[in-house]
Amino acid sequence: MTNRKFRFRFWDTKYKRFLSENSFLVLPFDSSEYIAQQFAYLYDEDGKMVFEGDVIHATCSGNRYFNTKFRGVVEWMDEFGFVVSNVKEGIVIEFSDFCCLKEIEIVGNIFDNNESIWSLE
Repeated sequence: MTNRKFRFRFWDTKYKRFLSENSFLVLPFDSSEYIAQQFAYLYDEDGKMVFEGDVIHATCSGNRYFNTKFRGVVEWMDEFGFVVSNVKEGIVIEFSDFCCLKEIEIVGNIFDNNESIWSLE
């Protein structure tokens, strides 16, 4: 058995941007200056890593949402692990269902102040 590598990106709440991937950061346990977001072990169509907080556009090819196009936020839920959720449409896809996600595109993240990322057009 091999150990998984945990990867994170960090949102700087003061400067409103992500730290560069090459930044070295030592955080106190309760730091509110940075928000850590973990890699969700999912890649988009261009091979970019998908992290917590990313808003993705995807097609689900199996289970309850067969051939459904949707947008959702990648989140961590203690009960399920990583999920993609869209509260407006009542869709939550659990990590075990990620295999059904096709045509994944990262369209933004939770820090974007842009309603257009929610449009399926």
